[in-house]
Amino acid sequence: MRPSVSIIMPCYNAAPWLGQAIESVLQQTLPAWELLIVDDGSTDGSQALALEYAARDPRIHALPNERARGAGGARNTGLEHARGEAVMFLDSDDAFFPEAVEAMHGGLAHKGAPALRGVGAIFCHQRWLSVFTYIYAIHCIPTEYGPMMFPPRDFCNHIYTRAFLLENGVRFAEDMPWNEDRLFICHVYALLKHIPLLNNQVILYRINHKRVEYSARRARLFAEGTRRICDLFARYGRGSWITPYIIQVFFAEWLSHFYAAQQEGAEQALRFVERCRGLFAGREHELLPALRVSLGQAADEFCALSAGDDSAGMLALLQRNGAVRPPAVYIGLEKNPGLPGWWPYILARRAANLTRPAHSAKAILYFTQLWLRHRRRMLAQPQSGGLS
Repeated sequence: MRPSVSIIMPCYNAAPWLGQAIESVLQQTLPAWELLIVDDGSTDGSQALALEYAARDPRIHALPNERARGAGGARNTGLEHARGEAVMFLDSDDAFFPEAVEAMHGGLAHKGAPALRGVGAIFCHQRWLSVFTYIYAIHCIPTEYGPMMFPPRDFCNHIYTRAFLLENGVRFAEDMPWNEDRLFICHVYALLKHIPLLNNQVILYRINHKRVEYSARRARLFAEGTRRICDLFARYGRGSWITPYIIQVFFAEWLSHFYAAQQEGAEQALRFVERCRGLFAGREHELLPALRVSLGQAADEFCALSAGDDSAGMLALLQRNGAVRPPAVYIGLEKNPGLPGWWPYILARRAANLTRPAHSAKAILYFTQLWLRHRRRMLAQPQSGGLS
């Protein structure tokens, strides 16, 4: 029988958490699903565990990649083998809520849309850290994205019709080992503009268990990914989204990446600044107020140098004004003075880095549901999840 939903799970050395992720799928209240676990060359026993589950349940399929293709390539392999009318994604260290697939599949049919967005949450390895993080997330982190906010990387709290993805060639970029998720979800939003929101908890995201290392290469990928997204917006007639995207997403991290590039030499720093100039060109006036937040009055001179194609001058200005600082503790998490209270979240994430033991997925799900009752009350009426 053809499954209603294909759940695609890329996997690479995730043995400590893979079992929890698979068990969260087995607990789904909608039984008509298939789980495609695509192993991308694991060396820690993940592939053997996936095969063991596949032997127990015919709905689970273990698909080893013939060559390492990265997380995006593994998801593409899953898309190639998917048979469901709808598609969802679940990373091998995360977990679905028990009603997630049924609610999202039913909502997709009810809305009659090519895609639907649900609600996600975060958790840490240690229970006390999870409590700490839930409280912080509920009170300090925006739970939804308004009409002028951009989709983050949490494409896993969405459901998509497989026909929509196939007909529009929506795939993950295999030449972008980082930012491929943001490229994917921005492609979806650029095609649809608005995605209906279902106020149901869908997924628990595990806080990063791997240390994030900034580097000149990562800085290049960050700038290149942003350029591709801006080009994609322009291609689909969403040119008005480009400047807000640069302000809301790119500016949150660019100085951290600049710092990392500079640590590897002036040439690497100059290359990154040149990529930034390519993004800023022609938009200096619109970007100036946002640049003043990080550069102060030097932003005016910085924009003038950008308009004059003077990358060397831009680099010298950044160095002269001390606009260099150690990178944020984690990608996407800036130590922003305008957001008091970020420090406990940073500490929780840093502590999670030091702890590896996995707890019961059922206990984590139960506890999170208790806390998210408060979160549900905070949510406004259902609104479009896209951009205006």
